Amino acid sequence: MLDTYCVTCHNERNKGNAGRLALDSVDITAVAEHPEIWEKVIAKLRAGLMPPSGRPRPEAAQVAAFIGSLEGTLDQQGRANPNPGRTDAFHRLNRAEYRNAVRDLLSLELDVTAMLPADDASYGFDNIAGVLKISQSRLEQYLATARRVSRAAIGSPLPVPAMVEFRMPETTNQYLRADGLPFGTRGGMRIRHEFPREGEYEFRIELLCRLGGECDGSTGFMDTHHLEVLVDGERVKSFPLEPRKDPRPAGERTWKVRMPLRAGPHDIGVTFAKLPGIKEIDSAYDRFQRPYFLNGVIGQPHNTIYQPFLDMVTIVGPLGDTSTAGKTPSRARVFSCYPRTKAEEPVCAATILGRLARHAYRRPVTAEDTAPLVAVFKAGAAQGGFETGVEAALQRLLVSPEFLFRVERDPSGAAPNATYAISGLELASRLSFFLWSSIPDQTLIQLGATGQLRQPLVLEQQVRRMLKDPKSSALVDNFAGQWLMLRNLQAQRPDLPLFPNFDDSLREAARRETELLFNSILREEKSVIELLTADYTFVNERLARHYGIPKIYGAEFRKVSLPDSHRRGLLGHASILTVTSRPNRTSPVLRGKWILENILGTPAPDPPANVPPLQEEQDGNHGTVPTVRERIAKHRANPVCAGCHSMLDPPGFALENFDAVGQWRTRDESFTPIDASGSLPDGSKFDGLDTFRTMLLRNPDIFASTVTRKLMTYALGRGVDPADMPAIRRIVADARPQNLKLSALVVGVVRSVPFQMRRTAGAEK
Repeated sequence: MLDTYCVTCHNERNKGNAGRLALDSVDITAVAEHPEIWEKVIAKLRAGLMPPSGRPRPEAAQVAAFIGSLEGTLDQQGRANPNPGRTDAFHRLNRAEYRNAVRDLLSLELDVTAMLPADDASYGFDNIAGVLKISQSRLEQYLATARRVSRAAIGSPLPVPAMVEFRMPETTNQYLRADGLPFGTRGGMRIRHEFPREGEYEFRIELLCRLGGECDGSTGFMDTHHLEVLVDGERVKSFPLEPRKDPRPAGERTWKVRMPLRAGPHDIGVTFAKLPGIKEIDSAYDRFQRPYFLNGVIGQPHNTIYQPFLDMVTIVGPLGDTSTAGKTPSRARVFSCYPRTKAEEPVCAATILGRLARHAYRRPVTAEDTAPLVAVFKAGAAQGGFETGVEAALQRLLVSPEFLFRVERDPSGAAPNATYAISGLELASRLSFFLWSSIPDQTLIQLGATGQLRQPLVLEQQVRRMLKDPKSSALVDNFAGQWLMLRNLQAQRPDLPLFPNFDDSLREAARRETELLFNSILREEKSVIELLTADYTFVNERLARHYGIPKIYGAEFRKVSLPDSHRRGLLGHASILTVTSRPNRTSPVLRGKWILENILGTPAPDPPANVPPLQEEQDGNHGTVPTVRERIAKHRANPVCAGCHSMLDPPGFALENFDAVGQWRTRDESFTPIDASGSLPDGSKFDGLDTFRTMLLRNPDIFASTVTRKLMTYALGRGVDPADMPAIRRIVADARPQNLKLSALVVGVVRSVPFQMRRTAGAEK
């Protein structure tokens, strides 16, 4: 079969033009000696991508037998000589993991994204050990962050009142009720803020003014509006915004509220009372049936606002007397004891630091572990007292390598390239960072320390417990958010003149829909295949109008049945369709690339150097604008481009009925009827999305295997290599009797050899 169908292209002479793969020089009788070659062959054959379109193809039964033979040999080798691979010994916590670790260690909700730089990514994820390095500048940022975190946890007095700004994105739709704010309101924002000490705080509220005008002396509207300020759900102030009147002192552009607050976390809401007399028109421009308006929202000069919008909220404080630290969850977590006399301080400090270190270091600690922390405490206490000493020691703990790095040590005396089972504590840490993106809790540490976590039944029970915990939302945010490229949605900027209905409210709703679908399938133990076939979705009013789903009102998301088959699953989600588009048009190439990598698990090769880009819109014959399909056809006329585009383009064309922001259409930008047909490399033809989706699911194991590989990469913090494929096939096979449940794939990853074992370093040359 190789000689007849493969070697013609994949040979040593033509290797540079055939994916750098030569099969004429490989011994087919020694498959186990070259897993990196044969795993690549298996992936291409299973996805039907080889032989390429237009070339002779073997019978399906012959291909299946060949794949079965290769997999059988490789899996047998994997069972006889398991190779779990090796991650870096020092695996730094990324930004999200650091934030979550601080939350779980200190009961402190603190956004560190402004304090720490973004992490590098590899293999599609930002938790890959190999790229999570630390430089001097990054270490200095961790030191500065540790100072802020320890000060906030203890509630130390600030030298000057803090000022924290929360700015409303200019493209956010403020005509609807914002999530988390009371019914009967519209627009504004809800802020979750950690107040460092008990005292008075001032909220400074600025409204979006008319372009080139001012807010002083007039609200600029014909009706009276009410600006509402809420704390923990209770209204504390209502400002009437009367026409031609202004409740503020002359010359000020800010509405202010000052009030005492206890230390700790509080919800602050700033919004507007919804006027019953304003009726919204369901149109692409979200316009209102009123004769008054303010032209020119900043960043949206073509749009119109008809009511006051919120621009920014600044929280200032504490003001006045700040001598009282107050009772906060973080202080309760830190001060498990409190000395009554000076003599009790060292003993109490050692107790506090030992308990925190056990949690932070993810293992039982000794006096030797806590000695550096106690020394820092003593130095700090000598200067400023007991709490100052604890704060200094906590700062030292937060920059300790034992906290900042997940350290896995080879057993002493182990031979090079030897396979060994990681310790129970290392297993607890791997499990916690996989499912929670955070440090293990005391239950996991205890089970890891006693070795019980290695028992299969106990391990599975812990996985089930952890998935039910709200902290497992990190698997949705960090795994699904990166695998499905949802994080890229924030950077997507559709051309507003072409897509005037796209704003931040729609962007957020589209992202949330996909997260909720993934979360539902995971927690309700549904088949992973439902990610592609679900005849239901989750929408709020904003997204429902984008999809044309009637009678959905309010900011809350709810589960709805889909009236049209084309919206089913991920391929009908506005989030996926937007991140795989250009700002001004769809991109079958980007969409096809996304499907190859995330559905079929066969990433397209990088384009060769100096390949000309696809030409944008220009006049074609008879003064018409060429369609995207016509421009791609011209691009594919280049023989250098044709090979890859024969794989990339057809999946992308299947999604052409969706525009660049995911709205269904029957004609494209040039008003030409959409042609969503195509043919796959194996010759199968489709006439639209529904038949294409059916083709994708002819072998459900392909998608299940792709998801498992992505889960494995994320769980291990390294790229999956050919030695991991026998374990991945085993996970899919074990999940098959359970209808390929997504949760079963997660459990399978945790049970696998690569997750529970590790390879020692190789011999030094």
